[in-house]
Amino acid sequence: MKKELKGFVVGVVVTVILMSTVVFAGGMKQKIEVMLNSVNIAVNGKPVNADNILYKGTTYVPIRDVAEMLGKKVG
Repeated sequence: MKKELKGFVVGVVVTVILMSTVVFAGGMKQKIEVMLNSVNIAVNGKPVNADNILYKGTTYVPIRDVAEMLGKKVG
């Protein structure tokens, strides 16, 4: 009986901790707006066939695509 009560109490404590983390993280959400960018990107003269986005005046590209074009191993 004591083991069952101990397991129940541990379960309740873990659930409370997890629920408080979810509530805390929920208040940290932020909405951003991005645009698909029409910039053509080339690495070593070869075009990178990857979508890129424009956010606050900066173009972002998927690093995996660029690394693979450079012959780097990506894991």
